[in-house]
Amino acid sequence: MVSYDECGKSYQVQGFCRDYVTSRRHPEYESEIRHIYEETANCLAADRATKSLPVFVAESFFIGGWLIALLKAALSEPSSNNWPNVEVHSIAFSGMYLWITSAVVLGSLIGASQTEGSIPRLLQAFEYQLTQVHGQLSRRPSATHREESGWCKTGIERAIHGGLNNWRPRKWSSRQRSLDISNWQMVSYVMVALIALGASFLTAIVLSNFVPPHGMNCRHIPQTVMLTIWLVSFLLECGFELWLPQGLFWAVYCKDMIAALMNVEAGVEYFNAIAQVNETFSEDCLTLNIWSKNVGQGRRTGVLLFVPGGGYVAGSANAKTYDGAKFVDQEDIVVVTFNYRVNILGFPGAPGTGNLGLLDQRLAVEWVRDNIAKFGGDPSRITIAGQSAGGGSVDYYSYAWTGDPIVAGFIAESGTVQLVEPLPEDLAAENWFNTTGLLGCGNATSNRDEVLRCMRLKNVSEIMGATTQVSIGSVLFTPFVDEVTVFKDYPARAAVGNFTKRPLLIGHNDFEASLFDLIQRLKGVVLPSFWSDFQSARFFCPVAARAKISTQYNIPTWRYRYFGDWADMRLSKIVPTGAYHGAEVNVLFDTVPHGHGIPGSTQEELKFGRYMRGAWANFVADPIHGLEKYGWPAYSSSTESLVRLAYGNSSTTSVAYPSIYDSSCNFPA
Repeated sequence: MVSYDECGKSYQVQGFCRDYVTSRRHPEYESEIRHIYEETANCLAADRATKSLPVFVAESFFIGGWLIALLKAALSEPSSNNWPNVEVHSIAFSGMYLWITSAVVLGSLIGASQTEGSIPRLLQAFEYQLTQVHGQLSRRPSATHREESGWCKTGIERAIHGGLNNWRPRKWSSRQRSLDISNWQMVSYVMVALIALGASFLTAIVLSNFVPPHGMNCRHIPQTVMLTIWLVSFLLECGFELWLPQGLFWAVYCKDMIAALMNVEAGVEYFNAIAQVNETFSEDCLTLNIWSKNVGQGRRTGVLLFVPGGGYVAGSANAKTYDGAKFVDQEDIVVVTFNYRVNILGFPGAPGTGNLGLLDQRLAVEWVRDNIAKFGGDPSRITIAGQSAGGGSVDYYSYAWTGDPIVAGFIAESGTVQLVEPLPEDLAAENWFNTTGLLGCGNATSNRDEVLRCMRLKNVSEIMGATTQVSIGSVLFTPFVDEVTVFKDYPARAAVGNFTKRPLLIGHNDFEASLFDLIQRLKGVVLPSFWSDFQSARFFCPVAARAKISTQYNIPTWRYRYFGDWADMRLSKIVPTGAYHGAEVNVLFDTVPHGHGIPGSTQEELKFGRYMRGAWANFVADPIHGLEKYGWPAYSSSTESLVRLAYGNSSTTSVAYPSIYDSSCNFPA
């Protein structure tokens, strides 16, 4: 009866109530009449059940995304460099939400928001069946009759619900000439926006008028329909990406969808760096960067050779995170960063090839040894350092090149050989041959040289595309056991001292797992009880064990734990991230993100950054005594020697007993 009220037919409610009471006394009520009431009630209930959630979710995305686009445009400053991005930004959102709106409209005809469409049909079918039971002549009412007799409106009035309104800051129109914006440029962008808006409106009209009813069947939104809609949306995004500059749709996703969820611009910058937005990808990548203020001065200083992170599947020395300019301006050292091959190009798993990415790293060390003097660096004082996979690479290096290490010291930040455990050789080979098979280059039964020759003829896009289709559990193309650069028995090697005995600075951050937790939350996955064990197994305990084994062989060792939780480095206001994985790198290199929406660095943070760079530089200058002179205690697992960096966001350090943090670790005797 509520449905009759919604459609302006309340005057019939009392009559149907009387009919129901009369029908209950009918001798054939159970066999002929009851099912009519039940079927209609069930379908109306299903209609309402499918109405609320899909409309709420889709409209929330639509309104939220539209507001983000408006705010971005309104808060931007007009200039000849950024106006196209602001305009395209608005168009990108229009295109994206065109398909969300279409999903709403289609959903409204299949199950969501059916009050104006299916409910009148259900009610009229209900009346028709009752009149047939009572022996009265009747015909099924047409759509025209439904409109003329005052039933709920359908058609174009519903289509308006799916339309998008275009908006553009007025300040642009008054600055067009001053910014040297041609009329053609302006018209072209406006036309694209109008096409997107018109397509949304047209889609709504077409669906509203031509989707037929299906009688009394309860209609829900099929998963296949929604999947089709989002597939079309994805394909359109790919098409737009080819036309719009700088991969705009990917940038929109990173900058705006994440911003909408997290509301922290610094987090957007950090995720952009992880996603390597706007970076150039090429096989011709074995290059390095050098920052020095000693060129031509006849003196030589220590060299910090930094290995970028990226999980062995991504990462680049060209990321602005690793810009060494400010580091070198403040400290008297030379900073070098370099690229190495990653993913299948660096760790293919092909029998006989080895870990090419780790060999690239060795080649970089040799190049620096042979050439760094020309840039004012001392080849006898090279410290190899790295974070995450870069830190793991440092640890791999310490075990692989014991006969001729070249380097004078090691700095491993949040990474050891246990960060990404080496793949068994046979599993890595299986991964390789699965990929070669997809590319038509043969498999494990084929001639290996022919397989490799075929793969070398493929372009990078083909190869990387094939790797995404290879799935062997959670296996990726990462370091694998080859008994040259990567070994299967690291605990045994450590126990007998079979590693390079050079000074070591090693540590990790206080809440490493929060970065990975946030990434999973953005995917809708919450694992509250998982992350504590994860960070203990991957970061905390391996770092503690590596520091302990180093001290057992009387190697100068220092261990730290980083606690910095600076406002301009926070990833989220929703999920506390604390000192997450990688949070110290920007502070170390003084490349903390700046810009609109990001709080300015505090004086305490700036002071701590200078202190941290000083500590690293002192180690580089003198790996044996540098940190001792800087006031750091040499590490011992039994003394108050764990250095707490930025503890309580202080620019000064404090020390603690390692056992306070290592209670969950089981170390070998």
